[in-house]
Amino acid sequence: MLFTTDRTFCPLNFASTELRLIEVSGPFLTLKYITSTICYDPTDKTVAVIGNDASAAGWGGRERQAGPEYIPQEQMETFTNQDTYFAFRKDTEDRYWRGANAMKAGTKENSAYRVKLTEIMHRRLVKKPGLAEKIIPDLSPHCRRLTPGPGYLEALTEENVEYIQTPISRFTATGIETVDGSHREVDAI
Repeated sequence: MLFTTDRTFCPLNFASTELRLIEVSGPFLTLKYITSTICYDPTDKTVAVIGNDASAAGWGGRERQAGPEYIPQEQMETFTNQDTYFAFRKDTEDRYWRGANAMKAGTKENSAYRVKLTEIMHRRLVKKPGLAEKIIPDLSPHCRRLTPGPGYLEALTEENVEYIQTPISRFTATGIETVDGSHREVDAI
């Protein structure tokens, strides 16, 4: 996934070490080092995010916006007040387990849930026709993660984001080359 941004974020996830085929100039950071004091300013830069897993979901969504996320005070009480938390937990568990058959692959509830999630994802990806078919897995709901969280799918549909599925053949000093021979210049990976 490629995107350009006019924001600053810290730190930058510089691709998997096993994929580094050239010397990386500058800091080599991963999301594990989120407390790092090294910042990367991607203003007017092209940034490549490799992967479509939990790490990439973060960079494609929340971190892409590079702003702090605040928990509203009324929601914070859910985590600090024992009675409020207990009521929240019981309500959540009741709603979640009421549909337990939707978690079992092969049930009609599971199939109906897949249809519902697919419709939701298509609506959230409407700005880029054809993208849904590329990213919706052929998996039963609940066998891995739930549908992507708020902001991730919407981030993929932004004009400054290009979703690329072509495998990488190598990294160059100026970018990434894919197996089809295309070279995409990037400022950071």
